[in-house]
Amino acid sequence: MNEETFKNAIVVPFLRSVGFDESELVFESTFTIQLGRSRHTVTGKAHGRLDILCKRDGNNLLIAELKAPSERVDTNAARQAISYARLLEPMAPFVLISNGHKSHLFNTLTSEQIEQVDRQGSYRPDIDTDLRLRYEALLSFVGYSLDNLIAFSTIQRQRAMRPFEAASGDAIRSQLTKKFIPALSVERTEALERVHHFVREARQPILACIGPSGCGKTVLACQLPAALPAPTLFYSGTLLGESLLSEIAFDFNLTFSAQESDISILRKVTALTRAHQKHFIIIIDAIDEWRANNKSTQLDRLSAVAAQLGLKVILTCKDEHWPQFLTERGISRPLAEHLDVPILQLGTFTQAERSDAISRATAFLNLKPENGRVTDNEALRHPFTLRVVTEIAANDGVPLGSVHSSSRLVLQRFLELSLAKTSPPSLGQRVLVALAHRLLSQSSFHCTIDVLRQDLGLTLLDDLPNEIFLSGLLLRHADNSGIEYVTFYHSHIRDYVIAIMIGRLSTSESSARKRWISIHSGSSPGIDAVLYFAATGTQDEQRDTLEAFAEGEATRDGEAIARLLSWGVGIFSRDILEGVADRLLSRLFAAFERAAHDDGGVRAHRIVDAICRLVSIDGAERTLVAMVELIARSANSVGLGMHQVADALVAFDSPECTARLVTILRDPKVDGYVRRYVATAVERRTFEGRTELFLGLVMDADPNVLSWIRSWYPALETSSLRDRLLEIHDTAKTSYVAKEVCKLLALSRLQDTGHALFVRLDLSKNQGWLCRAIAELDYRPATQRLISLLRNDPFSNLGGDVMIAMSEMPSVEFVSPLIDLVTTGAKRLLDARSNYWLAQALANSATKEHLHDLAKYLHTAEDDDLSYCLGLTMLFANDEHLLDTVLEALVDDKFGKHGDALLAWLPVVGQRSLSERQLQLLERRLRMRKSVMALIVVGTRMNDGIWLAKLVREVLPSATDDVKGEIGWNQDVRPKLRAELDDWAASRLLDASSSDASVRRLLELIPWIGGRRSLEALRIADVHLARATSHEWVARTEHALYRALADDERQSLVHSDSRNRIA
Repeated sequence: MNEETFKNAIVVPFLRSVGFDESELVFESTFTIQLGRSRHTVTGKAHGRLDILCKRDGNNLLIAELKAPSERVDTNAARQAISYARLLEPMAPFVLISNGHKSHLFNTLTSEQIEQVDRQGSYRPDIDTDLRLRYEALLSFVGYSLDNLIAFSTIQRQRAMRPFEAASGDAIRSQLTKKFIPALSVERTEALERVHHFVREARQPILACIGPSGCGKTVLACQLPAALPAPTLFYSGTLLGESLLSEIAFDFNLTFSAQESDISILRKVTALTRAHQKHFIIIIDAIDEWRANNKSTQLDRLSAVAAQLGLKVILTCKDEHWPQFLTERGISRPLAEHLDVPILQLGTFTQAERSDAISRATAFLNLKPENGRVTDNEALRHPFTLRVVTEIAANDGVPLGSVHSSSRLVLQRFLELSLAKTSPPSLGQRVLVALAHRLLSQSSFHCTIDVLRQDLGLTLLDDLPNEIFLSGLLLRHADNSGIEYVTFYHSHIRDYVIAIMIGRLSTSESSARKRWISIHSGSSPGIDAVLYFAATGTQDEQRDTLEAFAEGEATRDGEAIARLLSWGVGIFSRDILEGVADRLLSRLFAAFERAAHDDGGVRAHRIVDAICRLVSIDGAERTLVAMVELIARSANSVGLGMHQVADALVAFDSPECTARLVTILRDPKVDGYVRRYVATAVERRTFEGRTELFLGLVMDADPNVLSWIRSWYPALETSSLRDRLLEIHDTAKTSYVAKEVCKLLALSRLQDTGHALFVRLDLSKNQGWLCRAIAELDYRPATQRLISLLRNDPFSNLGGDVMIAMSEMPSVEFVSPLIDLVTTGAKRLLDARSNYWLAQALANSATKEHLHDLAKYLHTAEDDDLSYCLGLTMLFANDEHLLDTVLEALVDDKFGKHGDALLAWLPVVGQRSLSERQLQLLERRLRMRKSVMALIVVGTRMNDGIWLAKLVREVLPSATDDVKGEIGWNQDVRPKLRAELDDWAASRLLDASSSDASVRRLLELIPWIGGRRSLEALRIADVHLARATSHEWVARTEHALYRALADDERQSLVHSDSRNRIA
């Protein structure tokens, strides 16, 4: 007899005979359990199959688990049946197990076998017992299959993501109302790899994904659940209520945990997943938009719970708001202590991601084919911009490449399409205009929702249309005190609304347009809107813009004019600029006078920068010279951008201005820093008495001046002038003057100058610099004398000068004494800081055979100092095989404590590119040593911006040294560095958990790797950045980045011959 026959022939008739009617017997091959607010059906033998459920008075009384006569009725069978009974609602108090030969009745609450039933007793357990038993049942039940917990998380995610995720079966128009459209979603490979690493290996429980508005954080958050191999819940900060843990508990309110606390639920669920070697993951998108007053405190609590229970939490946040979750009054919050680092920083698309996104959009929206290569459009690397352009192209039935990403028409069409999704559309437009008005009036980029409600005349019962947020027009967020704010999603939308919809600048008459610009250019949103208007405007609109700036009261301090010219000078044609140049220059000079001592000269620097951009305009030279005269009289001349002024003055040569500059140069009362730049400015100008002025400056007491007139000498040189310098050398009362004269004479083109210096070698106390000048003049008769001087005292300052001379005048005769020094005196030379000179001299004079013998010697050398000298020599030889040898030795740590110092000399290998193998070896060393200075110096000769950007990301966050000196990277690589690193750098600036040392390193690099996002981040995060450095440091960095971006933009405009682009 099988199990089914046993049930139908024996058990069912028996149950009927003892009083159960048909309505009280339920025959099920499956049963359901409550999962959150949904019910999930458990099917199949592996999940849970009960044979008969007996009810009495509508309540579950007994389940009968029947076995075939050949199966045993044992403890395992009883445990399985009892776990089923405990999961029912209400819990069935009895379990019957039978195989026809043997039957047992069990108490569901105690798991004990029942010999006699107390018919009068209560079968309901107390609350504690109920919860404990249901928890044990859950562990037992899901122990057979984790699919049940995954089913719950799937149901929860579908519901939570519904406001954001488009259904694939819906019409395209309906799908476009959602942020996450699976058909359009590009896989962000690096971001996904970072998340997978976090889930698999991270010890800390929290991963933060931060980035600017529109970079795809929500899309990534919606993609993650399907990509993660673990049960995952999803919550949106935009829609979260007051309590996150209460929301989780409510969604997890299964029948087996109806009365439990949120922490108890998480403890049980994580125990369950841990038993199956899985993680339980919670994703919270847009925490900055969460309305809870105490959201930072709640996230602190969640991070502590997650750390204790092994829960994994992934957060997303806009980078400008991220610092508020990390610190409170300068003290790190608990969330910061539980963060996995580095933070996941999401930015623009890579080139491959952009191409994929365009391909997906073309197919999904059935876009018209392109005639050109639209994938080269850098603007389309921004996810939001690409989304806007593709929607417009689809709606208007035009090719993607024909939609200009910065034109007014694009934003107008996008607003029309977006506002059409709000109900009614007129309310959406009213909200945008009211918000823009408010931002303009309070010179801010956000305002409180209560203020916006008041401006709109809404009551407390009226809400702003949610579609205006979901469509990407506006964003809302709440601060730690619970005050809700609203801002524009994208700056160009804000600029368009202010300039076109509020200012009506495109339709106003000239006088009204200029009046509006004059009034509103003093505010930050106002100047941004005007710049946008000018960049996308006609010549008449641009002319009116400049006229307004030249006349307006709001631009009296020069700051707005400086911003206009620095960021937007490439927008305006020469004809337009010349019409208002005099008035602009007058305004700027007056502002410069007032700003000379403000905020460390930062504003003065900006004004100088703006004037320097008008060098092609009449009147610019006179203004610049007047600024030099003002700086010369200033007690604070060092910080006023004199080098910028001097560089700009090089382009001019008017007699009047030249005479004024020469007067300044002659005046010993003027600071030498100022006069050295004046020397640069007048070097190529025409004026009388240049030789006499030169000789007078040679004797000047300020070393700054003499150093900067050295370049004058070759053009002035005559025999009489040379002899006069020799006299000055012979009679010099200070070694400094004698040294500087040697430097001048080393530039001589007269044949007998070398001999004239050589005969003075044994008569002068200035032997070292005489040796160097003789060598630079390639005076070969001095060869043996140099060898003699080196052998007599190689470890003195004179010995170092002789080695420098040998490197300037290579000779095979130098090789033997230099090798002797390498093999016997390397350590002493290192102490005397002559190792570089020795290596350079030997590399320049040695033959290939000598050098390869030294390479063999390196393999056996056991002394770090000796190895270092040998390594330097091989680097300076500029030989492919020797470079391989040095790099391999670096990776093997052959140079010990000198490895980083040697690495810093790698750029001297020459202008050639490194091979793939050499780059790999170099990467390994940089990752191993984490030296920012090594990275900086290595980057000096690198033209591969992507390679350098990758190393900056990896090395900078964990570097152990500080930046020293200026960064001399190739200017050509800077645009690529900005494109690759701007979002990353901005996120790092906003990370308040960074150490002071890492902040200092980052600020030094920002002018090279930062862009517009970084500039915004500097302004947002100035408080915590200044705490790590100083306010002056942050201000200097902001100005340096400001200038660099303006320079790059100007070059870009020149190369592209385009007047419709703005930084």
